[in-house]
This record gives sequence, C-alpha cells and structure tokens, in this order.
Amino acid sequence: MRKMICSLALVGGLLGVSDAQLPKPGPEQKKMELMVGEWTYEGEVLVEPKGRMSGTASTKFILDGLFVQVAWKESAPQGPASGIDIFFYDAKKKSYVEHSYSSDGDTAVCTCTIDGNTLSFTGTATSRKGEESLIKGFFKFSPDRTSYSSTWQSSRDNGKTWMPLLDFKGKKKE
Repeated sequence: MRKMICSLALVGGLLGVSDAQLPKPGPEQKKMELMVGEWTYEGEVLVEPKGRMSGTASTKFILDGLFVQVAWKESAPQGPASGIDIFFYDAKKKSYVEHSYSSDGDTAVCTCTIDGNTLSFTGTATSRKGEESLIKGFFKFSPDRTSYSSTWQSSRDNGKTWMPLLDFKGKKKE
C-alpha cells in the first residue's frame, strides 16, 4: 500500500499536477443530477425467465462530483441480484459512459446521452459465460424528476434484430 501511495505521489509530481489543475464538476456533470436520489422500481422482465422484477437504487455523486454511482438491489425471475454502475462524462469523446457490474457476474459498458429529462444508452452487455449482446434503452424522467419510465432492448445478432428486454418504472423515495 505504501508503495502504491508513493508511486501515485511520484507520478503526480512528475506530471506537475497540482490541486489547482484537478478537474472540477461542470455543466456535463450537472446534467447527471437527474439520476441522483434514492429510488424504488418495478416492472417486467420480457425475456426468459419472464416475470415481475422490483428493486431499489441509491444514486449519488462520488469522487468530488465527477462521477455518479448507482448501487442497486433487485428481485427478478432469475433470482436476487445487486450491482454497481458508474457514470462519467468523457470529455475526449464528448459523451457519457457507464460501466455496470452485477453480482451474477454480468457486466456492461454503454455510451449514454442526456437530453433534457431523458437518458438514452447503447452498449454491450457481457454475461458471466462470456456471451455478448448489444443493449439499448432509455430512462424518461418526469419534469419534476421524481419518477421515470424505462424500456430496454437487446440484440444477439449485432443489431439486425432487437428484442424487448425490460420495461419498468421508478419512483424517488420521499
């Protein structure tokens, strides 16, 4: 641990990075505020095993407001799961990026856009068995940002055909 801290201090010193040069949250990070809060959600899993799903999500800014973390837990037909999603703004690509990790071993990497009260995403999901599929969808937040509806789709043939995956609604806890 001491070696890592010393190495990081050395790299920071060599690169000439000072506190004054550290990035600060800007308008791109402010757009991510629509996700922040304590949420409950419920809806339908539209692929086998089909059925009802419900869960909670705790969403907050982390690391000096540059990233958003979503910690979620849910019950679904395939069993209980939990996970962490990390969102950030990639200034070079001029887009938002999400990395998602779940307790069942699944991962996803998505590119996102935020337009008003709508967060849209496209990306690649990888199952614990290494199977990949494309995913896309959206979260449409109410004008007061206290609720949302979300629809997801997936494709296993590189986007030639899309199948419904999830359809659910969320409410911010009071």
